[in-house]
Order: sequence, then structure tokens, then C-alpha cells
Amino acid sequence: MALKVDVNLDDIDAYAIGLVDISVCVPSWLKGEDLIEAVNLVYPTGIQSRWTLDDQTHFPGGEVHPNPCSRKEGKLHYHFTC
Repeated sequence: MALKVDVNLDDIDAYAIGLVDISVCVPSWLKGEDLIEAVNLVYPTGIQSRWTLDDQTHFPGGEVHPNPCSRKEGKLHYHFTC
């Protein structure tokens, strides 16, 4: 799948990478399939399955999901699993 929006992939920042999950900081306007595709382009899983957006309402640590970034205005934190 190709991105349908113009996004600078350097704006997709991972701040926690695990074996089966990743947390990223992305521009707040990036949503839906474009969000998922951008994360998979920048941080491929390395296995056959791709990252999928976690459908939980909170991060594993208890924060609301998605969560506004406290360091960069206009960015949100998302949790993905594979």
C-alpha cells in the first residue's frame, strides 16, 4: 500500500521498540491507513506480519491512547503491535 498523503518520514519517531510492539511519535494529522503505512515504512517489523494500530484506549503504562506528545506540539504518541 502506498501513502495517500505527503508526509516527511523523518517525522515518524519511535521512542520504544519491543519484540512485538512499538510506540511512536507522529504528526497529529496523520491518521488511519496512512499512519499505519508510514510506521511500517520507517520501522518494518522484519517478519511477515506488519505493525497494526493497538485498539486499546490506554497504553500498557496506563496513559490515554493516543497521547499528546509533551515535547513536540502537534504530535501524538501511538502504540502498535504485530
